[in-house]
Amino acid sequence: MSTVRARYAQAAEELALQLLNALQEPQGADPLAQFVSRSLDSTAALAAVRILGPDALAPFALAGAPLSHDGVQAVIDSLHRFPRAALAEHNTWAAGAAGWRDWATHELLRRADRSAPECPMPRNTGPRSFDHAAAWQFWCTAMAQLSCLVAPGLDCPVHAAAREGALALARGTTWAMLRRDYAVATRLVRWLVYLEAAGVALALETEPVLEHLSVFNSTADVRTALEFEMARRTSLAESSKA
Repeated sequence: MSTVRARYAQAAEELALQLLNALQEPQGADPLAQFVSRSLDSTAALAAVRILGPDALAPFALAGAPLSHDGVQAVIDSLHRFPRAALAEHNTWAAGAAGWRDWATHELLRRADRSAPECPMPRNTGPRSFDHAAAWQFWCTAMAQLSCLVAPGLDCPVHAAAREGALALARGTTWAMLRRDYAVATRLVRWLVYLEAAGVALALETEPVLEHLSVFNSTADVRTALEFEMARRTSLAESSKA
């Protein structure tokens, strides 16, 4: 890994840890703004925000944590500093996934500040264009890459694909668990928790999966631990409504 990439990856881990702490022990402050303002490497800090995408707004989206003007500006600055530019010009899966992540980031951002810039919904249908029955492994890999779209109030063709492919998601989660690929399993269970909240019948119970993943959560990398906490909080929130 190059020195620059290593800096950005390390910063992303540090931001994920701060967000995880904010979800587990809310302090009433904007963790995103704090992270960027206190960083000694402003470029790496903005890169971290860009890498995490919509998940950088997890405390705001899931726990009602404040998102200050400085936090909003940090996200906007990260989008300007690291545009997807050339990538978006090509009709590839990577370009499509980046487009959906950017759309979700802007949607969440505008909830905190209606003056934040808009981002048009991508024209591609994402994983909905794939055959989730015949190519479920590839399809689940694509859905795992878009787990950051699982946030309250977001709905787009990717969510429609999840609703249509509930069985494939259950298969994919089981497949990942059997392979001990807990990072992918965690990302897929986020979709299953979303589907459960939407009233979609599932072939796999989410609670035992979350319990099983919790055993390995203490040794998981911090970004996977953040995603697990987001899945857990979503599940708890929906259980309290029942």
